Amino acid sequence: MAVTAAGVIISEQTYGGKIDAGQVAYLKSDGKWYLARANSGATSAGDLAIALDSGVAGGKGRLVKLGYVTTRHGPGRPEPHSTSPPRRPGV
Repeated sequence: MAVTAAGVIISEQTYGGKIDAGQVAYLKSDGKWYLARANSGATSAGDLAIALDSGVAGGKGRLVKLGYVTTRHGPGRPEPHSTSPPRRPGV
C-alpha cells in the first residue's frame, strides 16, 4: 500500500511489534510504538500516530502525529485520513 502524508512527521521511531504502513499506532511507556486496537482503551487513547513505514519489533519507521495521510490500496481513488481533531460546525 502506498502512503503519503503532510503535517508533523516524526522519524526514526522504534516499533515494538509489527506495524503496517497506514495503521494507527500508540506510544507505550517503553518508548516504542505498537499497533493500536480500537476496542481497548489502553491502546486507543493517549499518544497516537499513523505509520508511514511498515516495520517489525525493533525496526524503525516514520509516523504522522498531526496532519493528513492518504493511502492507495491499488487502482482507484486515494482514501484520505486525518489525525487532526474534527471541526465543530460553525467553528
